Amino acid sequence: MVKIKEQLKHFGYNAKERAYVYIGVIAGVITPIVGARYLLFNGIESDNLVGEAIAWGGALLANASPMVISPHLPVPFYTAMAGITAGTLAAHGSQRKRYEKERTLENLAKEASE
Repeated sequence: MVKIKEQLKHFGYNAKERAYVYIGVIAGVITPIVGARYLLFNGIESDNLVGEAIAWGGALLANASPMVISPHLPVPFYTAMAGITAGTLAAHGSQRKRYEKERTLENLAKEASE
């Protein structure tokens, strides 16, 4: 996490733009787990706490098991990469708008001083 923070600061992202990247990663990791919970384990009686815990545990296990069973990485890894890509694109777009706004203000200040 520290290296990611240093890299994002190196690219010139402010706190809002870094938050876009972090939110993308978190959403990418959580999405397949929530999807498995409601698509694969929807039939489990979730009226009580035990049924709900079994459903969420099964969803978590279903997403983590490919790493244990086969030499492949778990699905949340791939969706986290998609999330970090989406977050980085959003951060880059926000950074571009911020730089354009700063350039516009600098040009207005330069014109006003002349």
